[in-house]
Amino acid sequence: MLRRYLHLKVGDAVKIIAGDDRKKIGKVLVVDTKRNLIKVSGVNIQTHYVKKTNERPGSIERKEGWIHISNAAKIEEEIANETV
Repeated sequence: MLRRYLHLKVGDAVKIIAGDDRKKIGKVLVVDTKRNLIKVSGVNIQTHYVKKTNERPGSIERKEGWIHISNAAKIEEEIANETV
């Protein structure tokens, strides 16, 4: 099976270079190597409505959504710390 090399790993600081969240900086939370997607903290926030059940009340959750790996560029940790 072919192994894919991705330039981003979990915990890397990245800057979003395309899309609605352009110029935002965050850390990589999850990497999906098969689909070339990543989740970045504070980027592509999506709203999920949780239905009420007997065990828990209904609620609205905000979670990070997937973005394509080509829309993110790895940056140095020092630069990420300065801008935050």
